[in-house]
Amino acid sequence: MRHSFSFHVLSSSAIGILMALFAAPASAATTLKSIDAVLALGYEIKAINMLPASDAKDVFAFGAATPVAETIITLQKGNSIAVCSSATVSWNQLLEGPMTFANACYVR
Repeated sequence: MRHSFSFHVLSSSAIGILMALFAAPASAATTLKSIDAVLALGYEIKAINMLPASDAKDVFAFGAATPVAETIITLQKGNSIAVCSSATVSWNQLLEGPMTFANACYVR
């Protein structure tokens, strides 16, 4: 079985969409889960987008003096989707903490 996914660096217009997604309160149909939990439920990765640190500071409230690049992972299972975020270095190294962080993914 061949799986395909795409990797993109986000444009500034996509950043606005992400800001709205992550700033919006979760609706009743949206739940929060860890990346590991979403993968265990059988979701497939459909896209991976890298958000440079210079833009990530506008989307995520890090509270840190030095923002880090973020990776946005889009997954799908049937007609359900999940959007997860992780620091790029954590995603690249598949570090345990970020993969099991309970609020990493919005699932709908």
